[in-house]
Amino acid sequence: METQGREGNRLLSDQRLLIQKSRIDHRIGELNHECKTNQVLIEQLENLKQKMGEVDPHLYSARIYRSTSVVKILKQQIANNHRLIREYRHAQKMIDIEVETSWIADQLPEASDFTRTIVSKLEELKVIEEQNQFLKLQLSAYEELKSTSINPGSIR
Repeated sequence: METQGREGNRLLSDQRLLIQKSRIDHRIGELNHECKTNQVLIEQLENLKQKMGEVDPHLYSARIYRSTSVVKILKQQIANNHRLIREYRHAQKMIDIEVETSWIADQLPEASDFTRTIVSKLEELKVIEEQNQFLKLQLSAYEELKSTSINPGSIR
């Protein structure tokens, strides 16, 4: 009876890890898409900055400055995303190892340390995700600032 209970707990633990791995797969896909989208936006902004600089750098100086700031934030976000992807893939490998060895994990004295290590790594990744959210808020603020500077009558 006790063996079945341990086996059931192990299977539930494996199932939770596999669900987490599936969520990580999905998040990696989202991050890759976000990187590609940001890269396209960077290229568009760089081209626009070049055109503004060729036409009249003084007239467009404020927009060039804002565009430069946005590009810097986007590049930082891409770097964070690449780090997240690397770390998520590392966590997936850890999950794979944990699931593959779970049948003997109960017999290993440090078995729970593996799970704690994975959970700890995922918490670190959550902090990076929160940093990316902050960068997204900064971008939104730039967009709002841009829209109000284009239409000064919209400020109340």
